[in-house]
Amino acid sequence: MKTLVAIAISLVVASAAPAQDGLELEPALARRRALLDEAAALSMEHGGLSFLVQHRGEVVHERYAARRDADDAWFLASGTKSFCGVAAVCMVEDGLLESLDERVADTITEWQDDARKSRITVRQLLSLVSGIDTAAGELDGPKYDDKYAVALQRPTFAEPGAKFRYGPAPFYVFGELMFRKLRPADGSAGENPLQYMRRRFLDPIGIRIADWRHDRAGHPQLPSGAKLTAREWAKFGEFIRDRGRVGERQIVDAQRLDECFVPTDANRRYGLTFWLPRAGVVQAAGAGGQRLVIVRDHDLVIVRQATENLGRDEQRVLDLVLEAFGVDLPDFGDPTLERGSGLGSLFDRADTNGDDKLTADELPESRGPRMRRLLQKLDLDGDGAWTREELAPLRDLLLIPQDPVDDEDAPQAPPTDPPAESPAGPHELPGTGGSREM
Repeated sequence: MKTLVAIAISLVVASAAPAQDGLELEPALARRRALLDEAAALSMEHGGLSFLVQHRGEVVHERYAARRDADDAWFLASGTKSFCGVAAVCMVEDGLLESLDERVADTITEWQDDARKSRITVRQLLSLVSGIDTAAGELDGPKYDDKYAVALQRPTFAEPGAKFRYGPAPFYVFGELMFRKLRPADGSAGENPLQYMRRRFLDPIGIRIADWRHDRAGHPQLPSGAKLTAREWAKFGEFIRDRGRVGERQIVDAQRLDECFVPTDANRRYGLTFWLPRAGVVQAAGAGGQRLVIVRDHDLVIVRQATENLGRDEQRVLDLVLEAFGVDLPDFGDPTLERGSGLGSLFDRADTNGDDKLTADELPESRGPRMRRLLQKLDLDGDGAWTREELAPLRDLLLIPQDPVDDEDAPQAPPTDPPAESPAGPHELPGTGGSREM
């Protein structure tokens, strides 16, 4: 009898447990949904087109602007650049590069007689500390037939490793290096950079590319050419989150992949083609607010595609997603992240004469007029230069990762009406112009 009573009691307890768990989980799920809805709505207020959150490999929140759905692709702008970092570590793994510290001039032999260019490594090239004038604003659009050839001719402005400067030229140089490395010994035509990337990791990941811009010479535009849907870009994010794995297959060695997330002394918020906006976060980013955010230790991937940047709300959107999953990371103002970033990085990139002042003539020509107008407002002592103290009012803005470029082909607004948040409810099936919560 005692045995029968014990069994009966155990059955009652077991049957009650799921209901109790449900009572505990329901408020947590409701709160998560509310936080993710708030993040998505904030993104949509700033020209958002898609907003997707993936947790442990599963899409848990997905929203699209009106008249758009999961099948609509969008150009990534400079979000494309991060594919090059993965390509570089794949080339090391495949024996095409001895290491990331191989000198570019070993392959681009016309650089061997240049005192600075002859010492540039692949790591410096793709970490944007090569010292090459990156041609910000000068290599966008159809101005040049062969952008790879133009990039090879760019002058240097600093010693390799000394200064961070953002722009497209290093990625076109890397494209030319890939062409030469992939050329068969018999001189016949080999793979182009995009074909190599597709074979080596894009296809194994399962990424379907909607489009990829090329220059007039037929070269794939490595700084800004890719066009993907939010879900396809999320696949790349999941590959990064899972440390180079797809299912049971290790596509890229995890330790080699980690080299993409090592910053330089010149900019502590940029690694090898990936931004490092805060502790524990890696990011691919492009003009117009394109963002692929990966929080690897907490199994999160976030995709945002848009027509405009989030500006000061960028931190808020990420914080809402982190809060939804109970993740606590240092904020953007954490002093451990400030070296070589924010206010300091502006001087690192532009103060080429090292006088601790920033003048308009030290800026890339394409940005001179705009910066001169700002100088007139912030030049408190009227000496025609910014000091760090005069830039202090911009500190909060500079510490938040803004659009990393306005020097590429930024995505343009869709030809339809301005995007607006879809009125569809949170349970609408994906692909119908609404959102999904799982």
